[in-house]
Amino acid sequence: MKFLQIIKNQLKLFFSYQNSSIKRKFLVLRMRLNRMFSHNQIPKMPSVISDSARTASAIFTIILRDPGTKLYYDIQTGECYLHSEDETMFIFLESRNIKVINSVYGYDVPISYEHECFLTDKFRKEMAVRRLAFKKEALSKVQHSLGKTLERLKENQNK
Repeated sequence: MKFLQIIKNQLKLFFSYQNSSIKRKFLVLRMRLNRMFSHNQIPKMPSVISDSARTASAIFTIILRDPGTKLYYDIQTGECYLHSEDETMFIFLESRNIKVINSVYGYDVPISYEHECFLTDKFRKEMAVRRLAFKKEALSKVQHSLGKTLERLKENQNK
C-alpha cells in the first residue's frame, strides 16, 4: 500500500502542472490500479452458485461454528481442514473444491474462486476468535500466577 501511496503522491505532483485531459486519464488509471491492488475488500458469497455448493457451504459453516470442532490450516497450500468433535465429519477446503467426508461417504464439490475466498475468510475469522480466546485464557492464568508470586514475595519480606 505504501508503494501505491508513493505513486499517488508523485502523480499528484506531476499533474498539478499538466492539462486536465491527461490528468483525467491518469486519475482513471489510478482508480483502476487501486481497485486491482485493494486488499481491504471483504469477500462476499457469490450470488450464483450450484445447489451442491450451497449445501456444502452450509455444512462447512455449521461445522466451523461448533466450538468443539478442530481447525487446521496449511500455510504452504492455503488449505483449511475441519474435524468435527464427534469425529464423524471431515471437511477440506482446497483450491476451488470442498471435500465433505462423513463416516460413510465422501463428496467433492467444485466451487468458484470467489466462493473459496468467502469460505476461507470465514475460516480465518473463526480461527482469530479462537486464537484470541486461547490467548486471553493463557494470559489470565499467567497474571493470576504472577499475582500469587507477588503476594508470596511481599509476605516473605514482611516476616
